[in-house]
Amino acid sequence: MRHNRLVFFADAMFTDTSNREAVGPLPAMQLPGFSVTIPAGANTSARLDSQQWSATLLGGYRLLDEQQFSMDVLAGTRLWHISNKISVRASLPLIGTYQASHKESFSWADPIVAARVQVRASEQLSLLVQGDIGGHAGKADSTWSLLAAVRYQLPSQLSVLAGYKVIDVDYHHDDYIYNARLGGPAIGLSYRF
Repeated sequence: MRHNRLVFFADAMFTDTSNREAVGPLPAMQLPGFSVTIPAGANTSARLDSQQWSATLLGGYRLLDEQQFSMDVLAGTRLWHISNKISVRASLPLIGTYQASHKESFSWADPIVAARVQVRASEQLSLLVQGDIGGHAGKADSTWSLLAAVRYQLPSQLSVLAGYKVIDVDYHHDDYIYNARLGGPAIGLSYRF
């Protein structure tokens, strides 16, 4: 959203991933976070379910506002919430089946600074590039994102955009580690009032 030279930006992202692996026979082992010792010779399957939610909230100022070019500077925060669940099943023909699971979740917030540049190709069409960086003063060692998109102005105060976004985070805190880079198509909507 933008009002005169004041600019506000928000986005949210949710990912849900899972993976299943089966191996064996294995030597006897104690898995971290589990109270069951897996016996030697067991065939083991494990499933990991991971969910990630992030939201970015920014406010700023339109530094340059020319007819064909604009540039915004912004600052704000990125909120994160991570939830993981691992389930392990070990089976040995003469002893039976062992099952165990472990859940964890953690959240944090990082300060970020951002810049956004828009180049207008026509009255309706423009190219938008937005990048941010932060995390050093927050919980993550670093976080950044980059968005490149084409914006189309509708015959109203609304515009739609489509492009590609990459978001990266490197978090190591209180025995939790989350180091990920996600990228993919992005769609958006903006309103000028």
